[in-house]
Amino acid sequence: MTQEPEDRTEFTNLLRRKNVTSWSENVGLKRLSDQRSILVATSVIKSGEVILKGDMSDALEFHLVQETLKMGANISLSPEASVHCHFAVLLALQMIKDKSVSYWQIPDINYFKTYFPILWDEKLQASLPEEAKVWLAVQQDRLDIDWAHAKESLKANWTDVGKSSTSTWEIFLRAWLYVESRAYKDTRYDTVLSSATLQPDDRQVLFPVIDHLTLDPKGCKVHIDKGSYMFEATREYMPRQPIGLLCGNNEIDLLITCGATTQSLESPEASSNESLLNNTNPWL
Repeated sequence: MTQEPEDRTEFTNLLRRKNVTSWSENVGLKRLSDQRSILVATSVIKSGEVILKGDMSDALEFHLVQETLKMGANISLSPEASVHCHFAVLLALQMIKDKSVSYWQIPDINYFKTYFPILWDEKLQASLPEEAKVWLAVQQDRLDIDWAHAKESLKANWTDVGKSSTSTWEIFLRAWLYVESRAYKDTRYDTVLSSATLQPDDRQVLFPVIDHLTLDPKGCKVHIDKGSYMFEATREYMPRQPIGLLCGNNEIDLLITCGATTQSLESPEASSNESLLNNTNPWL
């Protein structure tokens, strides 16, 4: 169940904390039953309308990730470590360090176990279509390689690991899947990505406001300029409808990469991956 849209003061304060500089008058804030807040349409939003604009100074970019790891934690990952791996290591460190300040609201492991097929049991994974299984195998390979690059640095920085019920692997896994589903490709042609192997699909930017938008195969496009970014609607939104960000090129991409389906986006209270699979898979 969702509540009525929040008042404009809370909405304005939230966006300003996230370094959003301007937004559509047709956008508001709604609080969900799990205390998360999401952006929703307060009146009809047309395709092509600018939802919001933000300042890149608070966005997490690859060069900042590298600098923070090196200067703040004395970590220099292997030149072969992916951009994705760098982001995940930094977010994992922020979860490990109790006094760390983080913009990011990374879900607990149960969320990822419910929505991400990579964490489903073998029986459920076997129910996926062949194309999805190929995507899943590639994703698993990327995760394994990134963990191999990251694990020693993370273990060295978590001296109290023995006192925690959570493993270093689980922390990294949550951070890695968060980056997998929330980061965006940098579209600026002058971006220099040194000391890392850039893959064609690497996404190198995280926006502070990202946790307040849903994931959507027909969501808003992200436009990145030198000092700012913009979210543009690619379809019409009706009043009270959650605002989504473009994620995935098709339903399989959306499920494997973003851990979501069109059905789960409309049903945030979905309680099991079994029901998610049964309710959304046209191939069953």
